[in-house]
Amino acid sequence: MHIRERDRIEFPYFAGEIDEDFPIENFRESGSLTARVLMEGQPLMLTADQIWAYGKSVNREIIGTPSELWLGVPLKAKDGPFGVLVTQSYHDPRAFKPEDLEMLSSVADQIALAIERKAAHTALADSHNELEKRVIERTRGWEEANRLLYDEMDERLALQEKLARTQRLAAAGKLAASVAHEINSPLQGIISLLYTARKEVAGNARLQRKLNLIEEGFGRIRHTVRNLLDLNRPGSDRKEPVQINRVISGTAALVNVYLRRHRTRLGLDLADPLPPVWGASQELGQVFMNLINNAKEAMACRDTPGNHEIRICSRLENGRILIRVEDNGPGIDPEDIQHIFEPFYSRRKVKGMGIGLSICYTIINDHGGTITAANRPEGGAVFTIELLLAEDVNHGAKTFGIRADFPTA
Repeated sequence: MHIRERDRIEFPYFAGEIDEDFPIENFRESGSLTARVLMEGQPLMLTADQIWAYGKSVNREIIGTPSELWLGVPLKAKDGPFGVLVTQSYHDPRAFKPEDLEMLSSVADQIALAIERKAAHTALADSHNELEKRVIERTRGWEEANRLLYDEMDERLALQEKLARTQRLAAAGKLAASVAHEINSPLQGIISLLYTARKEVAGNARLQRKLNLIEEGFGRIRHTVRNLLDLNRPGSDRKEPVQINRVISGTAALVNVYLRRHRTRLGLDLADPLPPVWGASQELGQVFMNLINNAKEAMACRDTPGNHEIRICSRLENGRILIRVEDNGPGIDPEDIQHIFEPFYSRRKVKGMGIGLSICYTIINDHGGTITAANRPEGGAVFTIELLLAEDVNHGAKTFGIRADFPTA
């Protein structure tokens, strides 16, 4: 564990075949492999030769008895790595395989989550004790005392809510880990066949475009699996200036045939021009895919009369990009609105597991934006997203405005 106050690494849980427990002082200059994983925040697997070469490259002696194979993965919280999970073999250079490093990373995620949950428990207990102490002390000046008491109660409730959300996310992560392998294995085979098909129709531009859409769809499936695994921590996709209208229109083109088959009209009303936002295109595309699918399911499951319609609008308001995703379905029950972004909340949901909107919330929150849900006065639901502008892009760059309606027939 990294002890930030003293800038050193300690090992609260240590079991070694040869070495004894020892702290690492001034770890940034130590040359320690543990320190390297902590600073880089990435998993690491090295053989004895690679360990020796690393020590030589940093002009440091490797701390501890040299091993034949060394594995280390970071323990991460929302604000970055705070510790390292390490295992090694002193005798067998083939004791572990690359997939063992992936499994160790999954275990490290669960350990980090357990530590964070324990910290939340401790903070909640400390808050409770401090609250009781202050109530006893403040027997005078009731008006001021009451104001402070209410503030402290709000803090306590916020901690309880954070703890409950952490527990729900832990359940989501456990479920995701169990299904990820079953999804990714056949998906890889399908993508390989897709590459073969592309070569066989290399001269047919129309089929190439359709194959591109299919490949993009499979890419979103793979990204969805990764989002499930990362549900309890921010995504790792590289962010850059993104034209949000391109993301929306690309997602609309991808789901157009699917919506037409279910007699649903999708309309776009995208302002022209819009400055770029700062984000990851595929993650934002996943948000719009989930919202579109949610709207389609809501209208289908409640047997809404008349034509099914979904509309996406984008605008620039008060220095932020505002996107609205509306439908003419039955709307959201008032008692559900405050819980709708919680993992597995699906009190009256006929299909799905109740994690799509939680993924949307996690992605938008990681982008520094907000997402809210409400009912439209004329009927149906509306989801409103606010996103930050990309501050370091060329404001004169070309943007794209699109207005289109995708027919049902």
